[in-house]
Amino acid sequence: VPLPAMRLPTSDQSPLLLTLTLPPSLTVITGTAARTDSSAIGDARIACSLVPLRGGAIQGSLTTLPDGRFDWIWQNRDQSQTFTPYFRLTEPDGTVLQARAQPLALPAGDRREIGILRFEPPEVLAFGDVRNDRGEPVAGALVFAEWFGPTRRGQDDWLGAGEGLAKPVESDAEGAFRLLGIPQPKPMRIVAWKDGHQPYRSDSLGKGVQLHVVLVRNGVLKGRVILPEWLPKNAATLQLTSEFEQKRELSIPLPSRGEFKLEGITPDTYTARVTIRNLQKPVFELKQVRIDPGENRDPQLDPLDLAQSLHRFRLRAIGPGGMPIANLDGPILWDGAGQVGGKAPTAFRWQNGKAELIAQVGFLEFTTVSQGYLPTKVAVAEGDHDIYLQPVQPVVVELPGLRALAGIERAIRVSLVRVADNGLP
Repeated sequence: VPLPAMRLPTSDQSPLLLTLTLPPSLTVITGTAARTDSSAIGDARIACSLVPLRGGAIQGSLTTLPDGRFDWIWQNRDQSQTFTPYFRLTEPDGTVLQARAQPLALPAGDRREIGILRFEPPEVLAFGDVRNDRGEPVAGALVFAEWFGPTRRGQDDWLGAGEGLAKPVESDAEGAFRLLGIPQPKPMRIVAWKDGHQPYRSDSLGKGVQLHVVLVRNGVLKGRVILPEWLPKNAATLQLTSEFEQKRELSIPLPSRGEFKLEGITPDTYTARVTIRNLQKPVFELKQVRIDPGENRDPQLDPLDLAQSLHRFRLRAIGPGGMPIANLDGPILWDGAGQVGGKAPTAFRWQNGKAELIAQVGFLEFTTVSQGYLPTKVAVAEGDHDIYLQPVQPVVVELPGLRALAGIERAIRVSLVRVADNGLP
C-alpha cells in the first residue's frame, strides 16, 4: 500500500518511532495460522480466496510472522457483500493444508479478527484420468473446479473460487489427476483444458467423484491452393462456417501458392468458402466439408486451382491531352454481373488516379463517379487501360444575405438535391 512520503531528521541518532496509518478505504483481516496440533505456521506464504455471495472469488496471498500471526490488507469495493475466506498452504515437502473461516462482512476501515485458523488436509473433490478421443493419455491437461451460483449481475453462472479453495492441477504422464480442495454447499463441476483440444465440462456432481475425462482433439484442415501470382498478399481468405447450430466460423489468409493449414477447428460439418477482398461473392464454395478430430484433407481443397478464376484490371485516369489525373479519388461501381454466386454490386476506388480491380470475369462494364469529372460508363477487357474522364466546371451557388440572416456564429450547410433520375448510380 503506497503511503505518503515522510521526511526524517538527519542529525538525531536516537531511535525513531513511526506510526503508519492505513487509508480508511482499506480493510484488515487478521488471525493466526496453526496446524491441528496447535503448532504455529510461521514464515509461510499462504494463498487466499474471498468467496462472495454473488460473483467470482477475489484472490490474494499473505505471509505469516514466525508465531503464525498475519494481517491481510485489501480494498472491498462492494460493501453490501458477505465473504467467506479460504486459505491454502503448501508445505516444503509438498503437503497441502487448507482452512476456512466463517462468513463475514468487511466494511471499509475495519479490522476483522478471525482468530486461530486450523489448517487441515483438503478433501478429494474429484479424481480420475484424462484421455483424448483415441483413448490416449493426455499429459499436462489443466483440471479445475467451478461452482454454480449467482453473479454480480444477479444471474446464475459457473464460477471459479481461486487457489485458496481448490488449486488447479495438471494431469500426469499417464493422464491421471487428483483435485483437492474444500467443498462448498453449491453444485460443482469439473473443467479440463489442454491446448489443441476441445474443452471438457462435466455435469453437476458431488465431491469425491471419479471421472474419465475425454478431451476431443481439435480438427486441422490442410490443403493446397493455387492463386494468380499477381494477387496481393492476404487478398484471399479461406472461411469455414458450420452448417448447423451452434454457428461457428473460422478463417485464414491463403498464400499465393503452397499449402494452407487451418487449426483449432471444432469437429463438425462446415461450408468452405474462398473470398477475395472487395468482392461481395465468394470465388469458391464447397458444402458438407466434414472436419473430424486430428488432420483432415478434402480432395476438392487439395489442390484448389483458382489461377484462371480471377482476372485483373489495372486502370489509370487521364484527362484532356492524355495527362494523368494524379489527385483523383472516388468510387468505381460494378454491378457484379457474371460472377460466381450471382450478381452482386461491388465497389472499388480510385487512389491517386489509379485503380486495380480483381473480378471473376474477364470483361467489365462499370461506372466511375468522381468530384469534378463527368460520370463515365466504361467497358474494358482484363489488362491495363487508360480511362479518359471529362472535367466539368464547378457550380457556383450565391446566396446573398444568408450570412446576415443566420448570424456570424451559426454554421450553414447548403445541399444540392437531385430531383430527377439521370440514370447514374
